[in-house]
Amino acid sequence: MIIQEFPYELITPCFCGGVRPYHNAFIRGPSIRGVLRWWFRALGGFVSLNPMPLPEQERFVFGGKNLNKPINGSLITRILPETESEAKCFGKWGEPSSAQDHSFAMPAYFSFPIEKGRACIFPPYRFTLQLCWRGQQRFIEDIVSLATVFGCLGSIGLRAKRGFGAIKPLSNNFNLPQALTRFLKANNLIIKSIPSSSLKDAVNNLAHWLKQWREWLFKKPGFKTTVPVNKYVKSDHDIGLKIAGGASECVVFKPALGLPIIQNFSTGKSIKYEIKLGNFISDRFASPVILRPYQEMNGQWFGLVIFIESHKWPDNAFVLANKQVQKISLELYEAMKSSLPDHKFLCRQ
Repeated sequence: MIIQEFPYELITPCFCGGVRPYHNAFIRGPSIRGVLRWWFRALGGFVSLNPMPLPEQERFVFGGKNLNKPINGSLITRILPETESEAKCFGKWGEPSSAQDHSFAMPAYFSFPIEKGRACIFPPYRFTLQLCWRGQQRFIEDIVSLATVFGCLGSIGLRAKRGFGAIKPLSNNFNLPQALTRFLKANNLIIKSIPSSSLKDAVNNLAHWLKQWREWLFKKPGFKTTVPVNKYVKSDHDIGLKIAGGASECVVFKPALGLPIIQNFSTGKSIKYEIKLGNFISDRFASPVILRPYQEMNGQWFGLVIFIESHKWPDNAFVLANKQVQKISLELYEAMKSSLPDHKFLCRQ
């Protein structure tokens, strides 16, 4: 067995309370394993295992079932906490305590609908991820690359796609551009950025950026975008009124950014959106857009906007509005991508 250890630091509040979210919060090995598995799948698996199909690669690395037969994976995850940081980093969201210096550093726009009193881990909490590899030595660089992606782009817990639970590596040995070359479909990630002066500024910039794409009358002095955005939100509002009146075959934009969405109008009418893929219907669709603060090795902060192309709205899926089939456009999603510059990562030597 080959054992590698990777130190990380939590940089934004983390909600990881499990089945008792109001009693305690703790980072568990299985939780990290799930995040690693998610990134592995999003990036299409390892180049070194090609042409093995992705489901088979996933079973080889993480375990699973094949024809209802359980298969042990080759990767074991363990968490080694920095115990001296626990006392000052554990607390309840929104309640006064010595750990609350960071409780409302995140905009309420991101934290909604997290209730007051939820168990939370506050920065600067440090932990070490221990990865135990039971496979061949030749795959160890792939495992290190997976830990690198997790450390640079990953987040943990509730609202992880909206800035919460973000981490950063504590070692300069992480080289994200090099790590991504070991994945078969690294081009599934389109990473944009907003230069920022601090961690707080990065989070605020991300919140303002997202808000302008979701609010019809959004205004923030000095914050500009290269794309006129309000037309998409206004269109969804106006079309929503038509749908509420019984119209069908209308084109909507916002569901492509994630579900659930429920529109409520002053008339008392409401619309519930769902995704329909074949016979599968659900009011849940995971957002293909991840927001998180990021610090480069030179100390510069950025707000990263990560588009997961493999997770965008499927071409063969329909959107239902109050059970009526409507058309969906990815024009808003594409406009969001074109509004920001590509991020140029510095290589950690």
